[in-house]
Amino acid sequence: MGRFLKILGDTFLTEHLYGSKYFPNLGKYFYPYIYVKAMIYTAGADELSLKERQYIQGLVEILLPNNNAQSIENRLEIMSFVEAAVPNSEENISSFLSGSMMTSPVLSRVLIYDVVRASTADGDYSKQERENVHRVCKQLGITENIRKSIEEVSEREQKVAAQKREILFRL
Repeated sequence: MGRFLKILGDTFLTEHLYGSKYFPNLGKYFYPYIYVKAMIYTAGADELSLKERQYIQGLVEILLPNNNAQSIENRLEIMSFVEAAVPNSEENISSFLSGSMMTSPVLSRVLIYDVVRASTADGDYSKQERENVHRVCKQLGITENIRKSIEEVSEREQKVAAQKREILFRL
């Protein structure tokens, strides 16, 4: 019963997070360090805040498989990487993110959604973060219109979440 509830919970979270039952398993589709490094690169453009770091760690927790000793070890290793990461916005994005690593346009868009959400997790989407998101989009071949649409969706989601908290938890 416990495993069933875990699967049900993961499905609920990803449907809530991505708007579908699509589950972007980092271990299967991406090199997890590259995915996480892209989020650190963008969110850390102005300094990686505690909320941004926690958001990235939460995604790692949800998106990395947890079905055997090796996957648990990988997850812990990546969590340690996120905890110790020192963002370097001077780094050349192409040194760690190549368009050929992304297996489909959908996965590239999901990455952009995640880097935008990580960058805005602290409530501030700075000019430097926007510029780094733009660089990641350019590297992946994501158009300006798609990037803007993803940013707008993220902004609307944050506003709705704030309204929901206000309605549900107003004392």
